[in-house]
Amino acid sequence: MTIAQILEQPIRALGGTWDTRRAVTALRDAGHGDGNQRQQGKRARKALRDLA
Repeated sequence: MTIAQILEQPIRALGGTWDTRRAVTALRDAGHGDGNQRQQGKRARKALRDLA
């Protein structure tokens, strides 16, 4: 399962507007919060772009 697919589930469930911080939190809650803050943000932004 890709990071984008993992992020898609909470986006569909919670709705609303998603930014990098919210995506990082959702990924961390799903067990994909490894790396430093910069790496987490980069991973979250890529996942958001992939879903767009």
